[in-house]
Amino acid sequence: MQCPNIANYLKQIIQCEFFRYRNRRLLYVFLFVYANIMACCIKVNASNYDSTYPEVGKARIIESSVYVPGTVNVELSDIVEDESGIGYVSVVIAMYDPITGRCIGSGTQFGRLNKLLFTGDSYRVSIPLSSDLQSGIYHISSIEVGDSRGNNTYYCSDSRTQINSSEYILKQCGAVIGNPNQSCKATGLLKVYGDDADIDLASSNPYIASKIQSMQDGKIARIFVDSTGKTVIEKSVFDAIKGTNKKINVNVSDGIKWFFDGKNIVNETKNINCMVNLSVVDGTEYGSDSKLLRVNFASNGVLPGKASIRIKSDYIHKMYGLSGKMYLYFVNSSGLKLEDNPHYILDGTDHWCEFDVTHNSTFVVSGKPLSGKVQPIKLNQKSLLLKEKQNFTLKIVKKDQNDRVRSFKSSNEKIATVNSSGKVTAKKTGSCTVTVLMKSGQKAECKIKVQKGVVKTTKITGLENKITLKKGKKTTLKPVLNPITAEQKIIYSSSNKKVATVSSKGVIQAKASGTAKITVKSGSKKVTIKVTVPKTTTKKITNIKSEITIKKGKSYTLKPKLSPKNSEEKITYVSSDKKVVTVNSKGKITAKQKGTAMVTVKSGKVKVICEVIVK
Repeated sequence: MQCPNIANYLKQIIQCEFFRYRNRRLLYVFLFVYANIMACCIKVNASNYDSTYPEVGKARIIESSVYVPGTVNVELSDIVEDESGIGYVSVVIAMYDPITGRCIGSGTQFGRLNKLLFTGDSYRVSIPLSSDLQSGIYHISSIEVGDSRGNNTYYCSDSRTQINSSEYILKQCGAVIGNPNQSCKATGLLKVYGDDADIDLASSNPYIASKIQSMQDGKIARIFVDSTGKTVIEKSVFDAIKGTNKKINVNVSDGIKWFFDGKNIVNETKNINCMVNLSVVDGTEYGSDSKLLRVNFASNGVLPGKASIRIKSDYIHKMYGLSGKMYLYFVNSSGLKLEDNPHYILDGTDHWCEFDVTHNSTFVVSGKPLSGKVQPIKLNQKSLLLKEKQNFTLKIVKKDQNDRVRSFKSSNEKIATVNSSGKVTAKKTGSCTVTVLMKSGQKAECKIKVQKGVVKTTKITGLENKITLKKGKKTTLKPVLNPITAEQKIIYSSSNKKVATVSSKGVIQAKASGTAKITVKSGSKKVTIKVTVPKTTTKKITNIKSEITIKKGKSYTLKPKLSPKNSEEKITYVSSDKKVVTVNSKGKITAKQKGTAMVTVKSGKVKVICEVIVK
């Protein structure tokens, strides 16, 4: 266990100048305890190979201002560490009151590094700022660095530190163990901006409506989604501002806000779920070859009145990798078009994208203008003919991989029902429409017709007119019946089983060279396929010597091998001089008299010659 971790709580207590300014006696007690802990650390961590303490010479706040949500970057440089390497960095920025010189709040970033830092290295710490409550002026309050052996150095400001934008000194504080004369020069002040509000309320506060009701006209209430995760703003809240000049600002998450103005609440009020989900999607669905950011709202339908939605543009850049100008599009699900308004162009700086909504729909953000055409989703069937009690499952065959089904719905459940998986069940004769609704807002429909009798085959498709199949090979027919719900069985037959056979599952096997007709029949409909099995020809003859010698009156049998082995072409043998040697149809050579003759072995168009010498 590393001693700096033991003392962490004490360091956090003494890091704020306000604490030291107002509680100096208590501070001395903590410093005494901290010094004793760190003294023990020296004994525990001391080693023969690393007894030095890391140092940081300079620290700089890079940004001069930032809008929440955002990040502030602090760069550490003039690092000194020559042995085991710095493996731990902590930076605290504190809210600074330039009038009193006191610490009035802080934002922190802790964490170990992915790599070790040594002398001459620099390191940048990113501290996230996500709440409007963090608005104010910040300075670097403290820095802690530790090497991989547990030697830590801690710098901080105190009540005597003169804070200004040019330079201020962070001295070693607590029990100084390293170089007591070494300090860190800090530069930069940070202005953090957020939206103004007159009162702040947590989303789970049961008295939100009554507090807003008693708020003066023209004031702004800010509602934060707290740790409970409650994102639903209740009807009573909208009743409290309806028809007034009061406003509410709902901070849903980092970078997403809703704004409601009481004078715009003109419809019937109701509970509104302010959850907004951002996701990166394949742009092909919206006519783009690039990734897009999709903005999905909860299913609220028509809102009590016009609401303004704000999304932090630079935050989107960093979180989702979009760069350059961004364009916001509203997805009109009924017309399947994208509507663009030049007002919605984003530039990726510390600005917000703001747009108005009167009902919850889907929006997409693109790094470049889109064509305005949406690639619609598609079901595996546009229409279905079913017999009563027959089932069929509808499937989405064309959609964005990130999109999800929201619901399947039948226009008349007395005719046909459909479950959440798209399984349609025919109930009684008649017609209806099954609609699938996606979370993106897109829709697709299938017309359903239910009849009493068996659904007959009207057409057979998916088959070729001709097939060529080598001897011994197989292929499987995959006929498609129309309609797809046809219940009549498929029957297969062959006109010549010596050439080709076909199984009850449509598997054709070539038996011998020739032609055969395969018939596929369902009900009164049939399709005929011509199957041709070509002869297997000889490609090569082997195992024949180029020269042999035999004595007069003796014999020798040739044993040629054909390639391929299943060649259907016969082997023939011919002697160039039958007075010297003869050869029969089995390849047996008989020597008649002394001399030389050529025996030709032939199969189809391939031949080889063997020279026979008779002694």
